[in-house]
Amino acid sequence: MLAKLLQAGLIIFAFGGGYFFAMLGDDGSKALEQSNQQLVTQNNRLTQRNQRLEQTLDLVKRQIQTDRIAYESLQKSVDTAEQERIALLQKFQSQRELLDRLKKKLD
Repeated sequence: MLAKLLQAGLIIFAFGGGYFFAMLGDDGSKALEQSNQQLVTQNNRLTQRNQRLEQTLDLVKRQIQTDRIAYESLQKSVDTAEQERIALLQKFQSQRELLDRLKKKLD
């Protein structure tokens, strides 16, 4: 989207520059060619920058996806550990109750 906006801006700028230099006559043709070359160079530079930004965006998207998968896996591990902790706590409490009953019987 950024590239399209930049290209649209360059087209408008080139059109305006072309109109201006056309008014100058033949002497303006060299200046027009120079301006055109500068615009082509700028367009190429911006196109390359846009490609680098798109590559960076793709990398960020992949990293976010990887982080999401890792988070889900970690969350499952935490949930499993919590369930095991609850089960162990219940087992501990039942063992404690058994020991308390045995202790009462011995007293």
